[in-house]
Amino acid sequence: MFSLASSSAPSTVTVSAATVDPTSLLSSVLGGLLGSPAILLIPVLAAVAVATAVAAFIVWSANPADEDED
Repeated sequence: MFSLASSSAPSTVTVSAATVDPTSLLSSVLGGLLGSPAILLIPVLAAVAVATAVAAFIVWSANPADEDED
């Protein structure tokens, strides 16, 4: 016959996570960005945002021509 009795106490598992220093993480990310060609995306995206804002303003402020009523 089979016995399902357990003679050992339930075991606990201790899990420890390594701490993450946000300062070193941020400095490594910014250092990698500043040292790579991807830094050129910042002025390009800024120019696209300004051009989009100007185009949206022109479209928003445009008045349709009034039709002549005879």
